[in-house]
Amino acid sequence: LQERLQGLGADSGTARFMLDRLTGPQVAAIVRRLVSDASIQSQVKIAVPRALVDGQGLPDSVITDERTVAWRHAECDRPALLIANTDDDQGASLHDVALIGAKELKEGPAYWVLPASDGLGLPQEHIEAWHIALKALSSVDDWPLAQLSNYVAMTRAAIDSMSLPVADALGWALPALQLPRDTGYFRSQRPKDLQQQSRWRRLYDKLITDRRPLLSKQRPNRQPIEADELRDQFET
Repeated sequence: LQERLQGLGADSGTARFMLDRLTGPQVAAIVRRLVSDASIQSQVKIAVPRALVDGQGLPDSVITDERTVAWRHAECDRPALLIANTDDDQGASLHDVALIGAKELKEGPAYWVLPASDGLGLPQEHIEAWHIALKALSSVDDWPLAQLSNYVAMTRAAIDSMSLPVADALGWALPALQLPRDTGYFRSQRPKDLQQQSRWRRLYDKLITDRRPLLSKQRPNRQPIEADELRDQFET
């Protein structure tokens, strides 16, 4: 939101953003963060459906009982309006609103790396390598938002608590992606490789092809292995 608000001109009118098809706890976490930031709150009016965030402890000032489509052309006393939607039936009526959903969040590695690296004292080249690694990871597979966020959180925890370099921490955190932990997996990269997205992509792709099937009871082509066949092989 900060990034998009900076691009608004004086005659831009009200910018309208929508948290699209996120869960109630995810929407509540985002809104809670915005409410705590005075500079954002002064620029953005927030109106999220009560049914979506009920019981999440948000102030009444950011909760609405109106349908999301009712806010599409509503008057707003601030430069921007933030709404939330989980109803596919309203999607066609909201196509002119800028979406902020799982897809948009996953396409912006900087949104994850900048806060995750805060206070860790990492050299700039390590932060850039982390950024490139996440960009490569997102290009390999369509990860659920919860898995990606957990991967980032576990990577930070490994750096913070075990003083691991970024590459090792990314290997340590692989269970967040339902992949076997391998702290030294990315160690084969030379310093210049850490800045190459294609190199990270090849390594992540190999992990998914070679190792994920072992945990998911799949063949390398990702076809499932039936329980009867596994039992026969075990008996043999």
